[in-house]
Amino acid sequence: MQKAFIRRFWKNSPSKETALNEKNLNELEAGVDEIDNRVINLHLTKLDKVSASGLISDVEINLETGDVTLTYFSGSKKVYHTNFGKIALNITWDPDNERLVLHMPDGSETYVDLSTLITQFEFLESEEIYFEVSTDGKVKAHLKDYSIDEKKLRPNFLADIK
Repeated sequence: MQKAFIRRFWKNSPSKETALNEKNLNELEAGVDEIDNRVINLHLTKLDKVSASGLISDVEINLETGDVTLTYFSGSKKVYHTNFGKIALNITWDPDNERLVLHMPDGSETYVDLSTLITQFEFLESEEIYFEVSTDGKVKAHLKDYSIDEKKLRPNFLADIK
């Protein structure tokens, strides 16, 4: 944007360099008119305080607690409590106990036994086989008594028996 008015350094009478004449006064008036137009345009297009008060001026995240604090242009603050502070920093495998170890930000550990994710409903029983889930979460497959017929045996096995 360029300047709307170029300053003229006026001199007192009897100097005729800066006479109060039509040309000089019209230049002065044109500059003031342009400044007035720019002020009106700025007023019409600026963001007013009421609208700006709802905008966010700052965001802070506390990585230890997981709290997110929003600061608005109005000066008000709002805190959102999240579980970011409870997200595991690292995950390792405990082969002796067959479980995941979640290492938490506060230094504690949480254990996840993967066998608890398996239920007896994930195994379909048949006429020959049924499943048993023990108290420690282990799954065993069993043959039902008298469920195997000749079709399921190797031909050589039948010949060996006969």
